[in-house]
Amino acid sequence: MNYTDDGILTNWEAYLLLAPPMGNITLYSKPAQQAPAFSLTTESGSLSATSTDFKLNITITDADNNNDGDIDTAYQYRIQNGSTWSGWASPPSQLDWDLGSVASGNYDITMEVKNMYGVASDAITIQYTAPGGDGAIPSYPIAIISLMAILSVALIILKQRKKLRF
Repeated sequence: MNYTDDGILTNWEAYLLLAPPMGNITLYSKPAQQAPAFSLTTESGSLSATSTDFKLNITITDADNNNDGDIDTAYQYRIQNGSTWSGWASPPSQLDWDLGSVASGNYDITMEVKNMYGVASDAITIQYTAPGGDGAIPSYPIAIISLMAILSVALIILKQRKKLRF
């Protein structure tokens, strides 16, 4: 016989026959019917990003979700982009993801994976930092801007001195 406490049946165990006049005993068994277990991570494993384009790894745990002796492979997934869900599709092991044109901040990515027994959900929060930081002038180091300001002030002073001589 085997039994379950958590939805997964134990291995078969030997049992004892009781001496008559026990009568008939009927046991009913229902196979485990569990939603898939999976995880969602970035390819690098980091939840911080400086690019809006990155890859997501989808790892679905191989399991016999109904105790028929076969590993289940019939899964579908969908992913939430903002408030919109994608359609259900066969899950890849890796997914290209683009946050789009966004400012620095935290962005939630939620994914659902389902089998015939249920839906499991996982979410991660990506901390995106735009290149150069907020309010920065892209690709102009502070030293170059400072040098240009000093030269401009020097030119203005030089022109003022020339005006005063004539």
